[in-house]
Amino acid sequence: MAAGGGGSWKVAYADFVTAMMAFFMVMWLSNQDPKIKAEIERAFKKPGTTFGKNATGMIPNESMIEAKGTGNFSSTQAVELEMLRKMAKDLMKTLEDSPAIQADKDAFELTLTDDGVRLTVFNRPQNPIFKTKSSDYTDYGDWTVGNIAYAVDQLDDFVIEIEGHTQKTNSKSVDDDDGWKLSVDRSTVTRRKFILEGMPPDKVTKIAGFGDSKPRDGEPATSPLNDRIDIWMRVKN
Repeated sequence: MAAGGGGSWKVAYADFVTAMMAFFMVMWLSNQDPKIKAEIERAFKKPGTTFGKNATGMIPNESMIEAKGTGNFSSTQAVELEMLRKMAKDLMKTLEDSPAIQADKDAFELTLTDDGVRLTVFNRPQNPIFKTKSSDYTDYGDWTVGNIAYAVDQLDDFVIEIEGHTQKTNSKSVDDDDGWKLSVDRSTVTRRKFILEGMPPDKVTKIAGFGDSKPRDGEPATSPLNDRIDIWMRVKN
C-alpha cells in the first residue's frame, strides 16, 4: 500500500457526489413547468430532434427573441417557440415533397407567429379549391387538401385549429352571400377531409368561420386573397 493510503475512498466519494447531482437534478425537473418537462422527455426519447440548430437548451437565444418581438421571455415561451420553429421547418420539408405544393406553390403560405404556425390555403379565382359560393371542393381542392392533411398529420404534440374566411363582396342579400355560414361550412368540410385522410378526430380541437370580418394584413377587404382557409398548429397544452 502506498504511504498516502488507499484510494478506495475517492471512488466512494465520487459515487456520492454523482448521486447528489442526480438527486438535485430530479428535484429541479419536478419543479418545472409541465411543457418544459414534456420537452425534456421528448429530447431523451428522440435525441437531436427536439431543438433546432439555433437552440440553446431552455434559454431563449437572440434569434428567438427577435422572432417573438420582445425580450420579456419565460423559459416556457422559449420552449414553445422553438417547438413551433422546428414544426414549421418539418412541415415545410414535408410540403415541399408534396405533388400539390410542387404544382402550385403560390396557393400556400406558411407563417410562424406568436400564436403558432399558420398554414394558409388560398381559394384563388384562377385555381379555386372550393366551388363558387360553396363548401364543396373542386377536384383540385380535394386533391390539394388531402395532401395537406397528410403533411400536417405527420406532426406530433400539436393540435389543429381551422378557420374559414371569405372576401367582402358588394352583395346586400344575406341569402345570396352569407359569408359567415360559408366560412364555417368550409372549415367544417376541411376538418372532415382531414379525418377521412386518417387524422385522429381529437387532433382538430377547434373550427371557426369569420366571414369577411378578418381580412389579411395589408389587403383590402375585397381582395381575393381573403378567400382562404387558415390551418393553425399550436403547442398541445
